[in-house]
Amino acid sequence: INLFVNSADKPLPGKELRMLPTRFPHLLQERGILRKLDHTGGKSRPFWLLQKGMETIVLEQTHRPGGIIRSEGADGFLVDYAANCLLNYLPEVNTLCDVVGVRDEQIYRSEAARNRYLLKNGRPVRFPRGPLGFVRTNLWSIKGKVRLLSEPLIPRAKSGEDETVSHFVRRRFGRETLDYIVEPFVGGSYAGNPSQMSLKSTFPMLYALEQRYGSLIIGAVLKRLRGSRASCPMHLFSFREGMETLPRALSQYLGNSFIPNSRVMEIRVNETNESYHFQIRVAGSSQHTTYNANAVVIATPGMDAAKLIHPINQETSKMLEGIEYSPMAVVYTGFKRDSVRHPLDGIGCMIPSKEGGAFLVHSGALPSSVRGPRRVWWH
Repeated sequence: INLFVNSADKPLPGKELRMLPTRFPHLLQERGILRKLDHTGGKSRPFWLLQKGMETIVLEQTHRPGGIIRSEGADGFLVDYAANCLLNYLPEVNTLCDVVGVRDEQIYRSEAARNRYLLKNGRPVRFPRGPLGFVRTNLWSIKGKVRLLSEPLIPRAKSGEDETVSHFVRRRFGRETLDYIVEPFVGGSYAGNPSQMSLKSTFPMLYALEQRYGSLIIGAVLKRLRGSRASCPMHLFSFREGMETLPRALSQYLGNSFIPNSRVMEIRVNETNESYHFQIRVAGSSQHTTYNANAVVIATPGMDAAKLIHPINQETSKMLEGIEYSPMAVVYTGFKRDSVRHPLDGIGCMIPSKEGGAFLVHSGALPSSVRGPRRVWWH
């Protein structure tokens, strides 16, 4: 768990708290925000709260920030135990890196590594990067290509309705595109099953394109012709010393507001002090402490969050218990460059489950050596 209680040294004028739930706007006016950060996600929320001058304390259950995000050097190789890069399209991420002082530590994908590969019939096949490449590729059969190109003829879904990613792709592009393109991409990028993932939540831009233009292909072409540009061009990056660089810098920026070795035992509605909404009982390395806060942000696995929420809202707790997590194994191997005949001109080889494996385990193999110095491990 994590907790924080300092005002920002350098407030950023006009910064919106986009990371916070919009259904709790009144909490943004309060001071004394408590945030729980345990194993997953949400590492930057304390930063944005501090930019608003809100007193914030971060409680971290372990002795180090970042949860499962960990970077280590081993025998001349750099190993990232969890995420090994970040695909960014938000200007806020650049602002975050600037303020905490890690912008100069960023390294970007090599220009020579723009290809992406998929396994087809036991061999890696380069994903086409243009119309001519699409015509020539054997990733789709002729029937599959015709089905994909007929996408503009498919009627749009009813406005407001949500559907799974797999249902959306199968409806608009056909089964072949789902099985050999989207399923391995989702498995490698999200470690998830497209048949269990919400389209609106996972790919809101695709949902918006269909609703506005009636077709993803037509929408993409029109946006390109109109010169629509994102405020922040999409780019892939990591850090010279691995992804742990970012949570480590965030914890240093928070200073004394970051409290490690603090396990939240209980969160209760405060019934004795109207100035604060919640009481948080914490077990530290040497003593127990109780904190008062106007708001609590929980960023833990669903089953842990369910236990903490149960005394406050049993219905929400039950929903959190129902969140499914996909099993994943991460294996690293290192090779001398002259022992590998492949040009290593790509950022990964995704493996569809139809190619004989559990795609959540095998997809998303990233030849890390093409992204920066000493990244010779495969993920």
